Amino acid sequence: MGTKLINHLAFFLVALLTIMAHADDPTNQASDSADSVLIEEIVVTASTGSFIDREIQVQPIPVINYSRENLTRSGLPSFARFIENNVHSPTPYIRRDHFGYGEQVGGLKTINLRGLGAHRNLVLLNDRRLAAFPGQYDKQEPSTAEAVDLANIPSIAVSNIEILTNGGAVTYGSDAISGVVNLKTRDYFNGLTIDLSHQTYSNDVGDKSLAMLWGKPLPNGHVVFAFEREVRGEYSVRDLDRDRPDFTLGFGLWDRGAALGNPGRYFLPESANMFAGDTSIADPMCGSVDTAYGTDEPDCRSNHALYWSLVEPESRNKIFGSGEFLVGDKLSFNIEVLHSTLESVKRDTPSYIPWNEGAGESAALRFLNVVPLENPGLIDILDKLDSSLASDFMDQGSALFFGLAKGSGYPSASFPSKSDATRIAFTALYDPTELLQIEASAVQSITSSKSVESDIISENFRRALHGVAGEDCPVDDLTYRDEIYDPIRGNASLGCFWYSPSGASINAAPGSALYNDPAMFEYLLGTRSISNKNSLTVFDVNATGEITELFGMRYVPWMLGLEHLRIDGDRKAYGDNICTEGCGSQWQYLPAIVPGSFGTKRVSLRGETVLPIVRERVSMDLGFRYEDFDANRAFTPKIALLARLSSQISVRTSFQKVTRLPTVTSGNSPTGGFPVNLGPNESTDATWVTLRQKPSDELEAETSDNFSLG
Repeated sequence: MGTKLINHLAFFLVALLTIMAHADDPTNQASDSADSVLIEEIVVTASTGSFIDREIQVQPIPVINYSRENLTRSGLPSFARFIENNVHSPTPYIRRDHFGYGEQVGGLKTINLRGLGAHRNLVLLNDRRLAAFPGQYDKQEPSTAEAVDLANIPSIAVSNIEILTNGGAVTYGSDAISGVVNLKTRDYFNGLTIDLSHQTYSNDVGDKSLAMLWGKPLPNGHVVFAFEREVRGEYSVRDLDRDRPDFTLGFGLWDRGAALGNPGRYFLPESANMFAGDTSIADPMCGSVDTAYGTDEPDCRSNHALYWSLVEPESRNKIFGSGEFLVGDKLSFNIEVLHSTLESVKRDTPSYIPWNEGAGESAALRFLNVVPLENPGLIDILDKLDSSLASDFMDQGSALFFGLAKGSGYPSASFPSKSDATRIAFTALYDPTELLQIEASAVQSITSSKSVESDIISENFRRALHGVAGEDCPVDDLTYRDEIYDPIRGNASLGCFWYSPSGASINAAPGSALYNDPAMFEYLLGTRSISNKNSLTVFDVNATGEITELFGMRYVPWMLGLEHLRIDGDRKAYGDNICTEGCGSQWQYLPAIVPGSFGTKRVSLRGETVLPIVRERVSMDLGFRYEDFDANRAFTPKIALLARLSSQISVRTSFQKVTRLPTVTSGNSPTGGFPVNLGPNESTDATWVTLRQKPSDELEAETSDNFSLG
């Protein structure tokens, strides 16, 4: 569903709520004259982990309930932060920034129950599923590792949180291998409330939020509307250095940086081996160009971390609306609409080290690029060296350069990203008799993300070192080193530019032989836009009822249901460094992308009953789930016992066997073709290429035996 349609739905919902707020209804007039104090009836029940809703005290499985009152008393601005402060696992709450987790998961907020990974627990909104964020948040996982972004849900709309702390596969399927987090909304709210929050962590930089909740009862139902806006201020690594001079970032290891930078180092071609010790000479300008970003030392190391942000700038808007409508005494409908947008900016190193043409010959040489003696930057370097050392480079006819095309003296690179989440859920309840209820529901949940990445195109950088950089420079791509092109090298009037690797070029003025023209950098820089999308469609039909007598047991509740679930994903990319199959990356740091798509479906049959073995004293839960996947099948049982020893003490125990099948693709990589960055070719160890991640058909299923006693 497009953003335009969602905006129309949101506008329609606001208009409808406004009309109903001013409706001339006697019931509403009576409520308007009543006391303005808002009262919510709190019934401590739990539907999480079981299809048979009951009081949480008689649930035989470990379900924890946190109410709105718990959240309010904590003083925390969001339910996610509240969960973080209530321990259910070693790492219950995860906020992901690009700083720590890579290029495509900035701003993602997830729940990680029992420390098994955020993709192994299930997040629900009012018992219904949400689509996962379309990005591999854990690149170490061999199969798809995508998780629900909790921050898409307005905190002001949440009434309580139910957490199942062990596997719930019988109820929900194989996604719930480590547990379930079920967020319940304030469906019966009456009135208007507005929340403002402002927290700072450096001067006036911090988190700001504005939230609004409006609800109104109707003669035949109720409606609720929520809006929330969150703005997060940027806090960079350099800000931390300024605010905490007593704190050493990276345990002291980052002071020297991650790699050689710009200015860089120069190797003699015949003895070049960047892993064999000190066989190179440093640019004389090392440590004196820009101490704000690079380290002030003669080694020319570049501290990549100083270009990053610990907290990235974010802006998120969320809209949620729900309504329940009664049609007679036996039929009711419920509809929910959720839409969220997130805009963020990733800060990164201005560029990374380009490849050279020897990358296919030796991993040790893949970062060293040939600089001819005619390059103005190399001429400047040799003029500053000892004559004997300069003669060595002259005798060998060139130098090998190891450094960043853009480093010290340049600002951070900025990569914007935007993500959207839309979810519509519709439920119909029909009560044909007092002992039978039929429920049918449909959920459509779509998440999408768009991001931009850029880096130096290695081939273009090699041309720039030879003075023929430029789209209009009249040279052949394969023979640009030939002597016939010497007259036009660096001739800007013909669109040909030099790249000068000398540190003196960074502050050189236009017109200087060392000046690196901005038009040359435009030619060097490759840009790629990425567009990812996940679509989740779920249809459920459930029948619940009660048998008045079964084998001497009275009032036995039961449930039987059928579910059809389908997940579709698209991974698209446009621009540079894209290929249709495994290929060498045009960039040094970021791998080439292989666009693709995938789809998987699952049909499941499930059932559950509660047997009152000893009336009001001992009960047994029995359940099963049969799932038919694209490539496999799974059967999971459930058994649980509850013994009420007194009005104050109960003992419960449960067992569930949970199976999680890896995502099976339809011919493309489950991550949409995102490959491993570097590795040897399948046929030889000599050629280094970007490898496409293998499909997960051969991955074995994960199993978990969940036993609880409490």
